Amino acid sequence: MEWYRFLATGLAAVIIVLLVGAAGAVASTVGTPRATTAPPRPAPLAASVKVHYTIPTGDMPDGGTLDTANGNVFVSNKLSDNVTVISASTHDHSTISVGTTPSYVVYNPDDQEVYVLNEGSGNVSIIDGATDAIAKTVSLGAGSEPVAGYFDPADGSVLVLNNDTSAKTNAWLIANETATLTKLSLDLSLSYDAVYSPASHDFYVADYLGGIVSAISDKGKITKFVLNGPPSALAYAPASGDIVVAIDEILPSTPAELATISSANKLSSPTSLPSEIGGFAFYPGTYDPFNTQVYFISYNLTLNASFAVVATAAGAYHGAVALGGGTGFFPGFLNAANQDLYFGQIERTGVVVVDNDSAIVTTITTTQSVTVLIYDPSTKSMFGAGDNYEAESTTVSLLYSFSSTNKATDVKVGKTAVAFVYDPVDQYVYVVNLYSNTVSLAS
Repeated sequence: MEWYRFLATGLAAVIIVLLVGAAGAVASTVGTPRATTAPPRPAPLAASVKVHYTIPTGDMPDGGTLDTANGNVFVSNKLSDNVTVISASTHDHSTISVGTTPSYVVYNPDDQEVYVLNEGSGNVSIIDGATDAIAKTVSLGAGSEPVAGYFDPADGSVLVLNNDTSAKTNAWLIANETATLTKLSLDLSLSYDAVYSPASHDFYVADYLGGIVSAISDKGKITKFVLNGPPSALAYAPASGDIVVAIDEILPSTPAELATISSANKLSSPTSLPSEIGGFAFYPGTYDPFNTQVYFISYNLTLNASFAVVATAAGAYHGAVALGGGTGFFPGFLNAANQDLYFGQIERTGVVVVDNDSAIVTTITTTQSVTVLIYDPSTKSMFGAGDNYEAESTTVSLLYSFSSTNKATDVKVGKTAVAFVYDPVDQYVYVVNLYSNTVSLAS
């Protein structure tokens, strides 16, 4: 598996699902509001986890999104060229045929539609959430390979990034309702993610090899920021309204840096970091609203040590947490109940828990590497997807539940759990299982 590409886009998907869920609670009032009372089900026990339903999907499901207005979960099936639709209220499921190799799904709460990015056929299938029928198909042009999409809450448009970064057109804006296409030409020689700023209403896309961050307005205007080095990761800091940029080291003699882009699109002077920090990983930064700080993952190859680099909302270096050795860590996921950050490890077992004073609380023992995590507010616990990286296509993944007191339990789900969708109404976590062609509904 292409770890960096899969994890960067996969983790972004989890974050987008949570953000869209929050936005959808407001947007759904335009039409018929969805009921917000959870259906009766067994009350979850503290630090316990159980699979309640297993839903079959198409071939190789690898992503999902929640239609907050109509209460359905949409799962893209990459090898069967379709989407599985799961009703959160009845748990019935159906299938919608789309384009070739659907690689990403995005929910637009403004028009209650689901955008399916078809990497193989170079188009976007737009599904009406009320009818579960294809409303429009938007062609992106010959050679297009759409692989990531992001909703703009300011005007309801959707930003689509192209996998073929050498193409002249490597990104598009799809307008709300009309599906009018705006072609964009970005510097994207190596890019894995986009970050949206509610303060500037712009998207920010990093070009690693080109050393550029591009700001894209909702009208398609592009502003480019040239950096001293390659931007590895971005994060939006609500406390300042800034985009914090983690700039990778080029050589040990040119250490990593931090910089910010303000809501007025002004680039700050960079701050050099201590050489032992090493280089930044290709993961989005994690913003902690409880201490208003941003956490980036770095790895020092010479020391074989990983760090959570801590920046203030204004982009100043605040310190670093030594997470441990090994090949590295995934970005932190926040537990709002205990205000701790949880860091899974790449190809290593165990989850490191860091409090909002940037001190390690504990390391939770696991028997599988924990790839992505998600917070369940109904139980005030964290769910983590386990993965046996040595036999990921044949080994059944474990779904871990970590209570707010960091007690852990686990349950078997499908083979290689790759994505989560959380529905705050039925209060289930939908676990997408790549190699078993199923979705596990757990709590």
